[in-house]
Amino acid sequence: MSLTVTLVYNPKSGSAPSLTDLRNLAERQGVKINSTIELSDSLARNLKPAISRKAIIMTIGGDGTISSVAALVADTKATLLPLPGGTLNNFTKDLGISQDIEQALKNATSARPKQIDIASVENTHFINNSGIGIYPRSLQTRKRFEDHLGKWPAAAVAVIRTLVRFRNYKVCINGKEYKTPFIFIGNNPYTLKGIDRPHRIHLDKGQLFVLIATATTRIGIIKTILKAAVGSIQNDESLDSFVATSVTISSRHHRHVNVSHDGEVSRLSLPLTYKIHEKALRILY
Repeated sequence: MSLTVTLVYNPKSGSAPSLTDLRNLAERQGVKINSTIELSDSLARNLKPAISRKAIIMTIGGDGTISSVAALVADTKATLLPLPGGTLNNFTKDLGISQDIEQALKNATSARPKQIDIASVENTHFINNSGIGIYPRSLQTRKRFEDHLGKWPAAAVAVIRTLVRFRNYKVCINGKEYKTPFIFIGNNPYTLKGIDRPHRIHLDKGQLFVLIATATTRIGIIKTILKAAVGSIQNDESLDSFVATSVTISSRHHRHVNVSHDGEVSRLSLPLTYKIHEKALRILY
């Protein structure tokens, strides 16, 4: 079976092939790219005609690129075809998509569309996860140093600086009060077992996964990070977790908070409302 697709392409993604190479790879596997849209601030406007005609929108890039497109495709009759092209590619890995682009293209030609969930915080959708506290702060720091140091050295500097400038947040989550340095909210439940990275087995269970750090000191957080690094975080008493279909986060002490969502950071007003949008994203993989 052959496919005709519209391609959304981020030329700055970490491991993405050139556009010429990608066209050649696609053609060899029976995938015809009939139009190409570069990731830009005009993405919503440029992608609107393809969404209106219920196109298959092939997207190559990291989680941030795919998330930007998924947010526009959700709740439409268009179909997302995600391909790995970034540094981590957690979304495509969790879906079980081959990390070899040519093999992923070959598999797509015989696949059938499926409906999976997407989550949101206020009006911002995300395919993987969102966070408040340590992680958004470290992301902001990493982005400041990335051009000069490279991604991984910048990430190391960001973790150190974030721990030095450690702070807790007093919040109320679904009516329960917490003092915490970090809140993690996932689109569907994450497994924390073993030494593998935290990942999801399913993306269609209609649930948000909420993980809250209850350690409130630098030493406590460092211990939690070290446990995560060696895969012994599953029963860590310094973490509280639950699943829900919606989550409200409020605070008497904070009016605004930095919120991460699939590697990006936004400053949002409290209270925050998180929702799961069950089977709202049509996807081919």
